Amino acid sequence: MFVISNFGPAYKYRLEIIKEATSHSKEFIYVLTDSISYNKFYKDLDDYFNFLIIDDVKNEHPLSIKHEILPTVFESEEDQFTNFESFYKSIDNNFSYDIHRFAIPILAKLGIKKFFIVDSDSVFTNNREDILNYFNNLPDKSLCSPVMGFDVTNLQNKQNFWENLNYNETTNNYKISNNILLFDGWARGFAFADINDMNEFFEIWNNAYLTILDNRKKTNNNLPIYKNGEGPLIWSNEWVFSHCVDMFITLKNYTHMPNYCYQPGVYEYIDNNIPKIVGIHCPRPEDNLYYTFDGTRGAWYDFKFNFKNQKKIEDFIKDNKDELLRYYQSTKFSKVEITDTHVYTFV
Repeated sequence: MFVISNFGPAYKYRLEIIKEATSHSKEFIYVLTDSISYNKFYKDLDDYFNFLIIDDVKNEHPLSIKHEILPTVFESEEDQFTNFESFYKSIDNNFSYDIHRFAIPILAKLGIKKFFIVDSDSVFTNNREDILNYFNNLPDKSLCSPVMGFDVTNLQNKQNFWENLNYNETTNNYKISNNILLFDGWARGFAFADINDMNEFFEIWNNAYLTILDNRKKTNNNLPIYKNGEGPLIWSNEWVFSHCVDMFITLKNYTHMPNYCYQPGVYEYIDNNIPKIVGIHCPRPEDNLYYTFDGTRGAWYDFKFNFKNQKKIEDFIKDNKDELLRYYQSTKFSKVEITDTHVYTFV
């Protein structure tokens, strides 16, 4: 199945988009969230999604409680878009992108070993058989993530980091190669051999990530955590996850399956030599309203959106219907429907 993470009121919109596009969402889609977001904003979608509540497993890790502050203070979509940046600045922090790793121990307890953690601006096919085949064709002991080049920075410092982490036999024996791949975070796929491997992958990823978060202000820290994002900044260290994947490939005989998710944002598999698209990841201009832009931002720099000072999705849609239609028709979506409140996209 697919796992997405959603926190706070603003991105309920994304669940509504997926619900409209995928009548089988309850069967294939899990939503990682916190109890406040679930009870205040998402509970009415319980018939359409499986919700994984993060609170208990996150609270087992004091460094996560200390550093990974969830956006649970906001009361409305407009409140979150308006105050997200100032909230995190007030606590000298950023949102933790890798918070979605906590889906792994929850799924392990459910006995689910084959899944994709994907960004919440993904939309999936309504063809049930294609989704079943997508996961059934994924071989055991494989990991999937889109490649965005090679990790070439601070390799010696990163090697020292893993050696000093001294977590377990896997990290102790790990040696970074000169051609280690760097994976993008919008899709992270797993087909674990067993629950033990699953838990070990999580523990290595979690231990390393929290160590870096905890050390980020130390003057002798040679690996400052990265800030990423053109809107609200987030903690985003793709290299940590990428090295965990490499550990399992080089030391535990796992394989990387790049064809299951590749740039630019397509989830697919090959059926009788024919590519079958089962999902599309596409940044959504209408729900990235944390700042006012001049219309030249990231994935949509060729489009002239009028951001003005809107802090509500429906206001942005009403002011940008023609440009939104042009934007989404330039993607791989098969159909686009724009209302006054939503931009529905279909695979």
